[in-house]
Amino acid sequence: TLERKYYSLETDENGFIKPSSQYPNPDLKIVFIGGSTTECYYMNPNNRFHGVVSRLLSERLGKKVNTYNAGVSGNDSLHGI
Repeated sequence: TLERKYYSLETDENGFIKPSSQYPNPDLKIVFIGGSTTECYYMNPNNRFHGVVSRLLSERLGKKVNTYNAGVSGNDSLHGI
């Protein structure tokens, strides 16, 4: 059921998948490391879970929360270590 369309995967200057660093001086930083399920390549950038987590935590905690996605397809725990 994968929609045939162009999927954008942009990274920031540190190689984290965007959106990242939404706040210049965050109260909290969270890094997600993993494989394809972390990378979320075939998703709209605004729907990738790390961005959703950032928005939800910021709203619910009343703090600035930046999340960083370091997912790479094919990565496993050995690579992550």
